[in-house]
Amino acid sequence: TSSAGRLLEHPSPPASYPERAPERIVPPPYSLFHEPWWLDCAAPGAWSEAQAAPGDGTTARWPYHLRHRWGMLISTQPPLTRTLGPVLRLANGEPIPGFRRRLRLTVALINQLPRTHLFQQTFDPRITEAVAFRVLGFNVETTYTFRIDPARTPDQVWSQMTDKTRNVIRRAGERLDVSPIDDPERFCEFYETNLGAARRRNMYGAAIMRRLTRELMLRGAGVLLGAQSATAGLVAAIAVVWDAETAYFLLSSRSPAAHSG
Repeated sequence: TSSAGRLLEHPSPPASYPERAPERIVPPPYSLFHEPWWLDCAAPGAWSEAQAAPGDGTTARWPYHLRHRWGMLISTQPPLTRTLGPVLRLANGEPIPGFRRRLRLTVALINQLPRTHLFQQTFDPRITEAVAFRVLGFNVETTYTFRIDPARTPDQVWSQMTDKTRNVIRRAGERLDVSPIDDPERFCEFYETNLGAARRRNMYGAAIMRRLTRELMLRGAGVLLGAQSATAGLVAAIAVVWDAETAYFLLSSRSPAAHSG
């Protein structure tokens, strides 16, 4: 995953890029978070996108979020949006071959970005064009995430957990039942109640969270799960969202009594 920040000016791109060894082409990093409906929920009226279509069957798009803060125009990650970044692909949805070709398209997208005082975005791990941002003067950094290979079976995932983690799950299974929460409002009310008990505010915005949970349930793009106790009712909840390739943790909450220490 890469993030980039930059100053106001657009440096001129170089005339050419150095040769690069042949690479394995991975699927275009078009994720759930690139979907217009997701961005409409997370950043209503505050997102736009750069586009490039050279006319040779290729397409390139790059959503970004704009907002004013302290009198400055800044572009940062929309709330609850895990990753973004440029998406380059052929008209039939296949990846675009050729590293130089992808860099040229990326530069074309970058040059459409409005002048901002600050820019920050976390890229999908599959994006390989971060070098174009570095060449144009952005700061590019690496962060890390954990992913479970979808080819692994539940038994394989279970066996590769630590003994401590398995024991915690076993003990919880003796006292709790996990089932879907069909009503997004119930999930959101539970989340807000727990924040209130801890005297904390919703950093994502209650309205944004309600829009997203409602829409992802309507579209079948995720699930809300609750852990129920026979004596205390709902004690914990989690929201998981997915696209065609990956499932993502989105939100979770626990009642104060469910915390240990």
